[in-house]
Amino acid sequence: MNDNPIRRAVDTRLSGLAFTPQMQADTLRRARLCNQPPHMRRKLSYSLAFALLALLLAATAGAAAYFGVLRFHAEQESNAAYQQHILPIGERLTGSSTAITVNDAVFDGSSLSFSLDIAHLPGAPEVYLYPRVTAMQAGQIIPTAVTGFQQVSEDESYCLSATLSGFGLYEGIFMPARGIGKAEQGYYSLDVSLLEALPHPEEPVQWSLTFDVLHPVFTLEDAPYTVTEEEDGGVSYTWNTAAEDCLNAYREGRILIDSVGFLMDYAFALPVPDGMTAAQWEQADLGTRLTASGAFSLSEQLTARFVTDGAPIASIQSPQTFSVGDYTCTLSKLTLTFARLEYEMTVTHSGDVSAADAFEAGEPTLDFKLTVPDGQVLAQSTSIATQTDGSLLFSGTYSLTQPADSVTFTPILPGHLTEENDWMAEDYEPTEEERKMAFTVKVQ
Repeated sequence: MNDNPIRRAVDTRLSGLAFTPQMQADTLRRARLCNQPPHMRRKLSYSLAFALLALLLAATAGAAAYFGVLRFHAEQESNAAYQQHILPIGERLTGSSTAITVNDAVFDGSSLSFSLDIAHLPGAPEVYLYPRVTAMQAGQIIPTAVTGFQQVSEDESYCLSATLSGFGLYEGIFMPARGIGKAEQGYYSLDVSLLEALPHPEEPVQWSLTFDVLHPVFTLEDAPYTVTEEEDGGVSYTWNTAAEDCLNAYREGRILIDSVGFLMDYAFALPVPDGMTAAQWEQADLGTRLTASGAFSLSEQLTARFVTDGAPIASIQSPQTFSVGDYTCTLSKLTLTFARLEYEMTVTHSGDVSAADAFEAGEPTLDFKLTVPDGQVLAQSTSIATQTDGSLLFSGTYSLTQPADSVTFTPILPGHLTEENDWMAEDYEPTEEERKMAFTVKVQ
């Protein structure tokens, strides 16, 4: 089995998809400097990860300093449907320490993206902003999860982009910004997915964006990570003793911040506080953990509200089953918006060893390359999970650069991905045999 660390991170398997918050906290996060080659990266000593790194295209120096959603999602620059749904907002929220401008937003029926300008007010103390997003339609609150985060420094010299797995665990924002030279101002974008379907997908949705403004009670310190220059010229940041260091720091009244300004390691090393059960603490989000522990205090909340139009969602109406050599593939979910694709597929193997057992034994498994009639299919997050019946559950979320009404699944046979192309299946060129096994599914 190829030992590619990114692939291992993306394809981590857990039986039954029983994810705990600590597992979810072990998210692969990578930073890229805009003026450095792509191999400039941050490596973490995590044993588990559920993210694909999305490449953030650096803006051209000297361009206008307006960062709307299209600046963060340059893949949509030719998608007319996407651009027609962009909602100008321009609401400014001013607190005691920060000023936040919500520039614009776009909603595709299942996912919201919005852009922000955030500035630290002169002379104000350092604060940590934790965003909370609520969706409502017809009086019903729809649960959400932040699934993407992008950050660009004011001078556009630094970019950070991460695509999360959508389990509701995400980072906040330090002001002045950590990880980008204590910048007093920056540009940000968040992607938020609905965790339940809307009652009426094509009707308007009311959104509430609230920032919890947290003040550190304890002393802020950089984590004791190790910086290593790699043979290819890249730089890696390693922190092998994060859990132990964070717990000791908490007991001593200190807060440890990792190399890109994140607090996830610290938050999930905190002990269960008085007044909460272990089960409640396990389900608590990062913002709640920081305040309930006493490490931070909530000083104020800043809230913006806006309404987006609904958008149609196309899907398959019933499961569809296809044969791929010794594998049987049952597509149980396929939904398409004008900018997004989601699917779930169960894969079984007819041999003596089940697909799940073979995978757990480290054997290469079947994979898929997804294509559409027009435009590109760009992976945001993918996962494969073993099931108790011996099958594998494939799932994925992808960006579409053009609306589509069908998807072609081209199988990638076990062992065909190499070190050069197993980081992104969409870069793989299928063989003639694999092309003949491809199947196309239409949605309505």
